[in-house]
Amino acid sequence: MESQSHLTPSAIIDKIGDDRILMRIALLDGLYNDFSSSWPGTYMNRHLLQQAVESYYCDSYRIKAFHAIKYSDQHKRSALTMSWISRIRPIYTLST
Repeated sequence: MESQSHLTPSAIIDKIGDDRILMRIALLDGLYNDFSSSWPGTYMNRHLLQQAVESYYCDSYRIKAFHAIKYSDQHKRSALTMSWISRIRPIYTLST
């Protein structure tokens, strides 16, 4: 039997489901929109945001499978989300 921690990213995304990914993208996009007026000159690349969210879910799935964790702690979810946002950088500034 194949270990759950060795699934490909596309297989993990299929298991997670598009609904959860789209909800997380909408949540993060909404948070950005709430605070973007405080950050003039910043922009959100939604393709990069989707990549960050998918990477988050792949990492989270692998971590939970490896450690036999059913539910992630909210602080760990937030830290992993910020880790991927920091790596992929979907929010950027444009100089005028």
